[in-house]
Amino acid sequence: MKNALILIFAIAGLAGLVWWAGADDRELDANDLTASEQRLGNAERQHAELLTMVDGVTMASYQQLQTGMSYDQAVAIIGSPGEEVSRNDIAGISTVMYSWSNPDGSNMNAMFQDSALVQKAQFGLR
Repeated sequence: MKNALILIFAIAGLAGLVWWAGADDRELDANDLTASEQRLGNAERQHAELLTMVDGVTMASYQQLQTGMSYDQAVAIIGSPGEEVSRNDIAGISTVMYSWSNPDGSNMNAMFQDSALVQKAQFGLR
């Protein structure tokens, strides 16, 4: 019985040493994973920026929009039609808000009254 207990403690001790020795490997794997996630995040951001440049709204196009211009003029500057967010017809005045969004979450809104730009707003454009 005494030999069996010694054997059990020896096996348990050996298992603990093996687990403890592998802790450095687990930490290294976690660090490698973190670095891989960071590289992936950077690649996703670069991809989103490229999509914005190719087919999205930019700060440069946003800044070209001027009060009084038509929706068609705005579309010609931005390069794509916006998504109609809301429409109101009150007292003979038609108000329409359009939104343009990029894959990275940056976006802009433009409000037109009787087909003329009256207000614009943006978030995170580059």
